[in-house]
Amino acid sequence: MSYDSKQKDRKTKWANKSTKEQDKAKEHALAERTKTQKYEQSNSEFAQKNGEFIDACELVDIKPTARQASKFRNKRGKAYTELIGV
Repeated sequence: MSYDSKQKDRKTKWANKSTKEQDKAKEHALAERTKTQKYEQSNSEFAQKNGEFIDACELVDIKPTARQASKFRNKRGKAYTELIGV
Protein backbone atom coordinates (compact mmCIF):
# COMPACT_ATOMS: atom_id res chain seq x y z
CA MET A 1 0.00 0.00 0.00
CA SER A 2 1.49 3.30 -1.05
CA TYR A 3 1.72 6.42 1.06
CA ASP A 4 -0.94 8.19 -1.04
CA SER A 5 -3.43 5.38 -0.64
CA LYS A 6 -2.83 5.35 3.13
CA GLN A 7 -3.54 9.09 3.23
CA LYS A 8 -6.77 8.58 1.26
CA ASP A 9 -7.81 5.81 3.65
CA ARG A 10 -7.28 8.09 6.66
CA LYS A 11 -9.20 10.94 5.07
CA THR A 12 -12.07 8.63 4.14
CA LYS A 13 -12.25 7.15 7.63
CA TRP A 14 -12.24 10.64 9.13
CA ALA A 15 -14.96 11.86 6.76
CA ASN A 16 -17.13 8.85 7.61
CA LYS A 17 -17.05 9.63 11.32
CA SER A 18 -19.85 11.69 12.77
CA THR A 19 -19.17 15.18 14.08
CA LYS A 20 -19.51 13.89 17.63
CA GLU A 21 -16.90 11.20 17.01
CA GLN A 22 -14.59 13.75 15.37
CA ASP A 23 -14.92 16.07 18.36
CA LYS A 24 -14.19 13.21 20.73
CA ALA A 25 -11.10 12.23 18.70
CA LYS A 26 -9.85 15.84 18.74
CA GLU A 27 -10.33 16.07 22.52
CA HIS A 28 -8.48 12.81 23.01
CA ALA A 29 -5.58 13.99 20.85
CA LEU A 30 -5.39 17.26 22.80
CA ALA A 31 -5.43 15.41 26.12
CA GLU A 32 -2.58 13.17 24.96
CA ARG A 33 -0.49 16.18 23.92
CA THR A 34 -0.99 17.95 27.24
CA LYS A 35 0.09 14.84 29.15
CA THR A 36 3.53 15.10 27.58
CA GLN A 37 4.02 18.81 28.34
CA LYS A 38 6.63 19.42 31.00
CA TYR A 39 5.31 22.81 32.10
CA GLU A 40 1.91 24.51 31.99
CA GLN A 41 3.42 27.76 30.71
CA SER A 42 5.49 27.84 27.52
CA ASN A 43 9.10 28.94 27.68
CA SER A 44 8.37 32.07 25.65
CA GLU A 45 5.60 33.09 28.07
CA PHE A 46 7.91 32.33 31.00
CA ALA A 47 10.63 34.48 29.43
CA GLN A 48 8.25 37.43 29.13
CA LYS A 49 6.47 37.19 32.49
CA ASN A 50 8.77 35.70 35.14
CA GLY A 51 10.42 38.55 37.05
CA GLU A 52 13.09 36.42 38.71
CA PHE A 53 14.21 35.05 35.32
CA ILE A 54 14.20 38.50 33.70
CA ASP A 55 16.28 39.93 36.56
CA ALA A 56 18.76 37.06 36.31
CA CYS A 57 19.13 37.68 32.56
CA GLU A 58 19.74 41.39 33.13
CA LEU A 59 22.33 40.52 35.74
CA VAL A 60 24.41 38.51 33.23
CA ASP A 61 23.55 40.77 30.29
CA ILE A 62 21.67 38.26 28.10
CA LYS A 63 18.29 38.51 26.38
CA PRO A 64 15.42 36.69 28.14
CA THR A 65 14.59 34.32 25.28
CA ALA A 66 12.62 31.06 25.22
CA ARG A 67 15.90 29.15 24.86
CA GLN A 68 17.34 30.83 27.95
CA ALA A 69 14.08 30.21 29.81
CA SER A 70 14.33 26.51 29.00
CA LYS A 71 17.86 26.40 30.36
CA PHE A 72 16.81 28.35 33.46
CA ARG A 73 13.93 25.98 34.17
CA ASN A 74 16.24 22.98 33.78
CA LYS A 75 18.68 24.57 36.23
CA ARG A 76 21.40 25.21 33.67
CA GLY A 77 22.73 28.20 31.79
CA LYS A 78 24.34 31.50 32.65
CA ALA A 79 21.32 33.16 34.20
CA TYR A 80 20.61 30.27 36.58
CA THR A 81 24.19 29.72 37.67
CA GLU A 82 24.69 33.44 38.30
CA LEU A 83 21.44 33.60 40.28
CA ILE A 84 22.40 30.77 42.63
CA GLY A 85 26.00 31.95 42.85
CA VAL A 86 27.92 29.06 41.37
